[in-house]
Amino acid sequence: MLSPENTPLPETVQGWLELDKKYRIKGRYDISQILVKGEGVLVWDADGRAYIDFESGQVCASTGHCHPAYTASIVEQAAKLVQTGSRYTNPPRILLARKLANIMPGNLSRECGGHDHPFEAIRPSCKWFAIVHFDVTPDIITTSKSMGGGVPLCAVTTTPEIADSVAELGYHQPSSHTDDPFLVAVGLANMESLERRGLAQNAEVMGRYLKDEFERMQANHEILGDIRGFGLTIGLEIVIDRASKAPSPLHASAISEYCHTHGLLLGHRPSGAVSGNGIRILPPLILTRTEADEGVLILRDAFVHAEKTVEARGADGTSWM
Repeated sequence: MLSPENTPLPETVQGWLELDKKYRIKGRYDISQILVKGEGVLVWDADGRAYIDFESGQVCASTGHCHPAYTASIVEQAAKLVQTGSRYTNPPRILLARKLANIMPGNLSRECGGHDHPFEAIRPSCKWFAIVHFDVTPDIITTSKSMGGGVPLCAVTTTPEIADSVAELGYHQPSSHTDDPFLVAVGLANMESLERRGLAQNAEVMGRYLKDEFERMQANHEILGDIRGFGLTIGLEIVIDRASKAPSPLHASAISEYCHTHGLLLGHRPSGAVSGNGIRILPPLILTRTEADEGVLILRDAFVHAEKTVEARGADGTSWM
């Protein structure tokens, strides 16, 4: 009699989903897809079908999926040293701290980092941080997600005055994975790649291109309300009509489900986190015009589909962004 580990592995999305249900505790999402490969802006499922990823994984794959320079940094550091903890430091950690200090606005130059992630990604909009578009001088900036490019990495950067003050009060960053050389080396390589390839500038150009396309769609679809964001961090508000501005999660769900079925992954789910009437558009910063056009074409058809199939009625709640 074969043990469960010796049974043949599934070869399809459905087969893997059935196996997943046996062993996973239900989380905040209803899992309906099994992804097995990524390259650039594309990911593939276990059935071999390709999808345009307009969510950058979960807002992490800033330089695209599996870029050769990124994967090389993983292999290189894994062969040297992976884990040390917060009792020690290492050259990649020091260089990443210096990189963050060099790109921060104002006088932010002291940093501590770790494995957990505050929900703030580095997603440049010509500049490194969206806050520079506003008349605000920050005391602290938290970064994660896109900074690591896929590995779990975060940082908190503040002024020398605040850093010295909290240290005097006895605060120290405790974590088994703070300063781990593997995480910081990969994060540093990702940020250097982002800078070297001019992806902040590409985010500005392609973000403006997408917003122009969405504004043209707005003229033809009453359910498309506000279009917000900077660079390639864009939010689409889905409403019953622009006159009432009443939120319509049902239309938003119809749009995201249609896109998923037709090869486009969006930052929206029918229920749970990232649901409601807001759709996040967050493609990798390497997005090209051809890839943008392919995604917009699917989205146009999705809006037509939603208007034809969803009954217009009010709903409680708005977006989780």
